Amino acid sequence: MDFNYDPFDAQVMRNPLPYYQILRDDHPLYYMPQWDTYALSRFEDIWGVLEVNDGTFVASEGTLPPTAVLANHNTGPVEDPPLHPLPFHAVFDADLYGEIRRSHSAPLRPRSVTGLAERIRALANERLDLLLPRGSFDLTQEYGGIVAASMVCGLLGLPDELAPQVLAAVNAGSLAEIGYFTTLKIAGASMDFGNVTDYWMQERPDHLVEFHVTLPLKTPTPITKFLTLRVADPEFFIDFEFDDKEPVKLVSAPTGCTANVAKPKPLEANDKQKLSESFFTNLAPGANFGFKMASAAIVACP
Repeated sequence: MDFNYDPFDAQVMRNPLPYYQILRDDHPLYYMPQWDTYALSRFEDIWGVLEVNDGTFVASEGTLPPTAVLANHNTGPVEDPPLHPLPFHAVFDADLYGEIRRSHSAPLRPRSVTGLAERIRALANERLDLLLPRGSFDLTQEYGGIVAASMVCGLLGLPDELAPQVLAAVNAGSLAEIGYFTTLKIAGASMDFGNVTDYWMQERPDHLVEFHVTLPLKTPTPITKFLTLRVADPEFFIDFEFDDKEPVKLVSAPTGCTANVAKPKPLEANDKQKLSESFFTNLAPGANFGFKMASAAIVACP
């Protein structure tokens, strides 16, 4: 029987249970060449792998890597994640993972958190008082993220005013795993990014939260003819748009360089159907679908 399993396929995401059954019955270890990844399907095998804590298996590329990460096949050892900004500590090997966990776990143990309820309630209400008059707001960044970051500040003895910086550090670390949703090509060749050199978050007077990040290339590369820059979520769970007034700003660019934004082509009928179905199922319309919806910044130099 012909069988093909891709966890990012729209049909699989719509109803994965039949696929899981076939995997458990016939494919306890299933290789997916498009992602260069193995899938374990039986509980005992998964449990056995999770019990190996000697550094054999390390989630260096994230505990739930997206297609943009999986599509980049590794040909050797994977580099350790950067320590600054610090990502989710589960991506590190056992020794560093344990050190990070021990360093900040004490204030979060059951006995320590019993007295935090009133503080959390006060912070949540204060934030809602600011946001509710607007009529709408981003639940994660403008409400939950700031409240959680404010609590972290209190636990670490930091002033609440540093909450945006704490949240920026969390975002910078977690977004590093997926390349900040950013792809850049010079004359059609994909460029690798280095580690973030600066990041910050600020709250505007209208209480919208802005996240800023400085993301250099791993190797400085001159523009030959043109470069294209896209900021897009491949699964299209997040929709990114360039700013209408100043989408791209060139700083210290050579004379004659120009920047423009190219809008995406209209979706074909089958893609429109996938997008419509994903709206109702709350599932991604398919791997790399977000690139079809993304505008591209194009910089050309003589």
